[in-house]
Amino acid sequence: MSVEEFIQAGRVLAHSCDSAEVQKASDFLENAKNRPETWQACLGLLQPSSPADLSLLCAVLLYEKTKKELNALGAEERLGLKRYVEGLIFAGFPLGTTRKLCQIFAFVSLAVSADFIEEIVRFDAEIAFEILSCVPMLLGEYRFPDSTRREFAQKVRKSSQFVLNLLSKALTQPAQCLSAAEVLKDWSQMQLPVLQHLPLVQALLK
Repeated sequence: MSVEEFIQAGRVLAHSCDSAEVQKASDFLENAKNRPETWQACLGLLQPSSPADLSLLCAVLLYEKTKKELNALGAEERLGLKRYVEGLIFAGFPLGTTRKLCQIFAFVSLAVSADFIEEIVRFDAEIAFEILSCVPMLLGEYRFPDSTRREFAQKVRKSSQFVLNLLSKALTQPAQCLSAAEVLKDWSQMQLPVLQHLPLVQALLK
């Protein structure tokens, strides 16, 4: 698979009205998930100067490949991927691509250490909220091994008071309150004891 083929498939999906061309491009990219060179192709093309549709496609493919192959990566490779994606989050991509990068970051970070949740205070509020909103989705969507899931769940419970304090403060800020309310609603679905009986959470769930 060449970079040129990858770019061409992305352009077809974004712009072509020919159903045969679109199906061929879809098949090509589906097959790309299983190829080792896709890591390098996606990371190489994820540049702010790339067209928005291409950067989003790369981010989506990188997310799918990360979910599929993360368990095969060593500890150092996971940490390197986490750091690289963190840099991409602040590189100035369109919102759709940034959101997908936040999902990748949260996913890899959970695999490295769920303690990352308390590290997001160094991010600006909107990025922090995007990453926090990914945690409930990932714990529900991805088939972590049972022992790993229990470990993550325990660490997420441990972090829940920190998250509650962060969101409670954000709810008093007009520019952040709507985003914070959405994250709080997402986290409340995880049945965390610290959130279960709060009147605000009960109101959000109605």
